[in-house]
Amino acid sequence: MDIVFGAVILWVVPIFVATSQGRSKHRAGFAYGLFLGWIGVIILALLPLRLVENEGEMKRCPDCAEWVQDEARVCRFCGFRFDEVDERALSR
Repeated sequence: MDIVFGAVILWVVPIFVATSQGRSKHRAGFAYGLFLGWIGVIILALLPLRLVENEGEMKRCPDCAEWVQDEARVCRFCGFRFDEVDERALSR
């Protein structure tokens, strides 16, 4: 029982912590936690925030609510065509 509890504390918990940190810094936190454990958590904490290209040039799809590039004509997640929205806006 002590081995299972120790494995959870030393290996499983860091995966979740590193995944959370990785998401906020746009990095592969799961891999850091899985392969490096608590050392991976520390490394992620020390790494700077990674800037995402075109982060300010995004729009939200009205059908699936996912973020896509501002110049996109078709949503890459659900296939929604943005020219339909433009036509609806012009007809009002």
